Amino acid sequence: MKKHLLLASQRIEVGALIRGSSLNPRAFRWAVAKSETTGGAEVTRLEYAHPRASAYFQFDHYRRQHYALYCWGEAEGLEEHFVGSWPHQVLHVARWMAHLEDQARKRRETATA
Repeated sequence: MKKHLLLASQRIEVGALIRGSSLNPRAFRWAVAKSETTGGAEVTRLEYAHPRASAYFQFDHYRRQHYALYCWGEAEGLEEHFVGSWPHQVLHVARWMAHLEDQARKRRETATA
């Protein structure tokens, strides 16, 4: 089975996004998943576990380019984007995390209301 895993430098870049967010860094976990676009390949997946949502960002590949698959939780469905380059992949990670932060903020506001 082929492995198309993130480089250490790429994981460090994503880690900086995590630490720069308002989310709990310990709620994130790196995993390996089967590629959705390349048969017989494994790719890196970043999982975010929260009691009310199980979200993930999968760093997939399609035609030797970066491909993003992400979910903000079971009720929100799955998004897929052919992003091509790593810098565009990072923008999608930031978008995914911003939505997770928004969800967490709304949960806090609901809990205090």
